[in-house]
Amino acid sequence: MTEIIDRERPHLCVIQLLLPLIELSRQRGALPEKLLAGTKLCYQSLGEETLLISQAQFDTVIQNALKLNNTELSFVFGTYLVQTMSAYRGQLLCHSKNLQQLLRLLVLHQMECFASLTAHRLCEDNKHYYFVGFAISEPPFSVQRFYIETLASLVCGFLRWRFPILKLELRFPFAKPEHIEQYQSHLHAEYSFGHHDFALVIDRHALQLAQIGTLSNLIPRLRIPVHRAHQFGFVQYVEWQLRRNNRLSLEDLAQILAISQATLKRKLKQHNTSLVEIKDRILRQQAIVRLELGQNTERVANALEFSDLSNFRRAFKRWTGVTPSLIKNRIG
Repeated sequence: MTEIIDRERPHLCVIQLLLPLIELSRQRGALPEKLLAGTKLCYQSLGEETLLISQAQFDTVIQNALKLNNTELSFVFGTYLVQTMSAYRGQLLCHSKNLQQLLRLLVLHQMECFASLTAHRLCEDNKHYYFVGFAISEPPFSVQRFYIETLASLVCGFLRWRFPILKLELRFPFAKPEHIEQYQSHLHAEYSFGHHDFALVIDRHALQLAQIGTLSNLIPRLRIPVHRAHQFGFVQYVEWQLRRNNRLSLEDLAQILAISQATLKRKLKQHNTSLVEIKDRILRQQAIVRLELGQNTERVANALEFSDLSNFRRAFKRWTGVTPSLIKNRIG
């Protein structure tokens, strides 16, 4: 059974995510009422243990918090999430014997660990590329950046704690920010800006690195509840189907989702994306990885099932704004 979560459906735990974000913002001068503006939430009721909020509500709170122009909030939030990982699914992650097992567990429990984001792995030669995207809906750019900075802070903090010798590369999908000192303070990894997608790059051999302080025999004894339904975010599910078969049409996807084409088109728009955008993202990621690893343009075009090299070059220019040869020259 598949369960698909859209941006209006309550699924995020207030105690795990919203309350910490509000309290961290309060410490920096924000009023709870201002942070909750436009969410239909009342600060006094947020202490209920079972209270859930939607992705749309959480994104609104982030937007309100960003109006404070506090450039460190995302990094501090990521650090907080590292420090509270002993609760919930954190027990599984902290007792994985190596990085490979940890990543497999993250895939299985993605909606419980970080429901707003999803990742897709591309493996070429000795490199593993983890492209991170948005699982439920595509938020505004400022909110996207907040999520990316939060995740980068969380990942770097966790790896420094549990895998201190791991070499990680972070690729950010925006220009070098003015508040670069926050990156220098919180991110203990190589990083660069101006890419087309947020990606984490690691060496294949790093997957076998043992985690420090792990009690791997504890994992089978941890009684972690598992959802009977396989949960997907709406955008994540559409992208998953297209990664399996990039030739699926709007009609095909509508049949899979058991809705009309008009409804699917409207839902994609409500989630700030489109079928073309998702297909382009999938092909762009595959093309860039192959080009960076030295494959010639013709081979990449064939791998992506382009029958004509000129069509691939035009498509690549549309995806990235540059030519395939520019990517190859940049890496060279």
